[in-house]
Amino acid sequence: MAIYMSFFSILVMALLEQMGTELKSLLASGLLSDKLDYEAIDAYLTLGFFPTPRSPLAQVRKLGPGELLLAGPEGVRRERYWHYPLPAPEQPPRSEREYAEELLAELEESVRLRLMSDRKRCNKNDKCYPQEF
Repeated sequence: MAIYMSFFSILVMALLEQMGTELKSLLASGLLSDKLDYEAIDAYLTLGFFPTPRSPLAQVRKLGPGELLLAGPEGVRRERYWHYPLPAPEQPPRSEREYAEELLAELEESVRLRLMSDRKRCNKNDKCYPQEF
């Protein structure tokens, strides 16, 4: 038996005789109970998806991204076949203070642009016109 999952947990293929990949077909096989995983269902209602490795059924666990499930005479094991590549470190590395200053500058610029679009120009008679860029 081997169960494969794509890099981003989109496609699941189970190579099992007389079984499918959907939960209803796994239940129909009679090998699983229909006991629910209420914590997983709570997570689904909160997040809008079942976080790996949870599923709505207590006896079923999903494979994570880039994982492979292998079954053989020695038993069943999970194996990572792909890892998300780590970003290259910056050259030269910046300090935490530099990152904080850059973030603050970006936020201030964002607020300044927003306030400019909301500002109105008023004349001496209190007649106001929208400010142009």
